[in-house]
Amino acid sequence: MQIRGKWVILTVMGISVAAALFAVWFNHRLTHRTTAAFRPDVIRLIAGKNKVELLELDGFGERVGGDDSSPETAQTVTVHGKRLRIVSVRDISEAAGLIHARYALRQDASFDWAASAGDRISSAEFVPSWDCALRFSDAHGRALLIVDTLGGLLHVEPIGADVVMSEKLRGGLRIYIDEQLGNGNNDPNAQ
Repeated sequence: MQIRGKWVILTVMGISVAAALFAVWFNHRLTHRTTAAFRPDVIRLIAGKNKVELLELDGFGERVGGDDSSPETAQTVTVHGKRLRIVSVRDISEAAGLIHARYALRQDASFDWAASAGDRISSAEFVPSWDCALRFSDAHGRALLIVDTLGGLLHVEPIGADVVMSEKLRGGLRIYIDEQLGNGNNDPNAQ
């Protein structure tokens, strides 16, 4: 009878280890493309319990001269050679729903990997309206996600990566940002 009890314990432990390994593999499969595109240090900042600020931007900005390579100053953010004025900064570190935004921003399904953000940005017909940014920071670093909620683009600093958001992320992020800014516009298709 004692040998049977040991086998039961070993079987339960084996199943537990197998389940834990499956969970690690499954989570990796959900986030591997985003981690590769954004880099692990940026993903760590997005996922971690750190300071998160919502920056409201003026949208279209002005063209910057060739020697200004700084992506961010106290009053501006620069993306693709355009300096955008920061209209307001809100600390949303404790805001309701932030955990869901953090989760969505790390998931591969939140982005359209088949679409080319570079083609959109360089297109003569498309003019990004960088309307806000999310700044994630802690004692070890900072990441800035500059968002075009109308065009569905996300620019990631400090690495300079551009990705196309899925319609679900674009709409959800737009609603969340409007709620944080107090705009009250909950229609993700509103212009």
